[in-house]
Amino acid sequence: MHPGPQLYSPEAFSSQRRALAGTWQFVRRESDSEAPWTSARLGMEGVLVNGDRAYPNVCTHRGAVLLEPSPAPDADAPTSSKNSRLKTSITCPYHGRQFGPDGRLKVAPGCPEVPAGEDLEPLAITKLGPWSFGRFTAPPTAGPLAAGPLAAGLLAGGGALPDVSRWVDGLPLDALRFAGRSSYTVRAHWALWVENYLEGLHVPFVHRALARTLDLGRYRTVVEDRVVVQIGPAATGPYVPLPAGHPAGIDVAGLYLYLYPCTALNIYAWGVSVNVVEPISAKETRIHYERWQWPPAHGAAQGDVPEHRLGGQARALGAQADAQGGPGGALDQVELEDDAIVERVARGVDALIARGGRLGSYAPGWEDGTRAFHTWLTS
Repeated sequence: MHPGPQLYSPEAFSSQRRALAGTWQFVRRESDSEAPWTSARLGMEGVLVNGDRAYPNVCTHRGAVLLEPSPAPDADAPTSSKNSRLKTSITCPYHGRQFGPDGRLKVAPGCPEVPAGEDLEPLAITKLGPWSFGRFTAPPTAGPLAAGPLAAGLLAGGGALPDVSRWVDGLPLDALRFAGRSSYTVRAHWALWVENYLEGLHVPFVHRALARTLDLGRYRTVVEDRVVVQIGPAATGPYVPLPAGHPAGIDVAGLYLYLYPCTALNIYAWGVSVNVVEPISAKETRIHYERWQWPPAHGAAQGDVPEHRLGGQARALGAQADAQGGPGGALDQVELEDDAIVERVARGVDALIARGGRLGSYAPGWEDGTRAFHTWLTS
């Protein structure tokens, strides 16, 4: 049975937020700057990225944010501005403390000597194709920051990044080209959005246009260790350019990979849509999308996006794929449909929380991913 509507309560969210810091999260850059130091988001937390290293974006002295998001540098910027990007250290704007690229505190104005034990603590970082994933190395496990029973499974989310290698082997992920980003705010608990993502049972009722592109009679869900895979066979093309012998088959319109707890990789004929779930509060979630396009030699002929349609115009990808009938098109429309139904569920769940109601059983096969998510979150 469902663990109950209390999973979405403010009290549960408080525990979940604290525990999420110790899980693997997509490193979402906040700008396209090529400066040595850039700001990024790791779930709900701000981080600093320097090459393949990442640190909390907070000064260890008095907690000031070290680096605010900035736009990509202007090619016509003054020389002095360009040279400032070459600095390898980062300086706190509050009291002038300076940290090296290894996170070590180098300068501490006002102190007779550099204090020990006040370096920036490095995050654990790993790569999957062109993407970085990180986690804080010391998640809360005891005391006032410990997770409650409706978030206990998040503390087990460390270790290795959820393994999707058998589903992406043979795909040229490293050759993907960034093609744009967008974000949506949903007035609902983050777990409600994830639950909706993890099942295809709602597709013919909520996404009627999408349903026409899929052979729902052959739709299937595979649950692995902290991974849920949904395979959407195509009613007609275009098809995901999967290699021969791929476990999903060859006539796939959409391959949806969920990496517990907050990342999804949606693989289409034209490329990959990355979904990053950012819990804001018990009643608000932000969903961030990044679009990445296959190199021309790899993408299916039916799903290629012309070169002139790139350059950050993410909606062009959706329009092109939609015109060719693929499920990877009209991403904005599908998201709006999902958001509307998830917000409707959230209003109903609020009523259940208020009167101590219950939620029902799982539809076999269709909701195996949702069942697994609840097990991981609460076990």
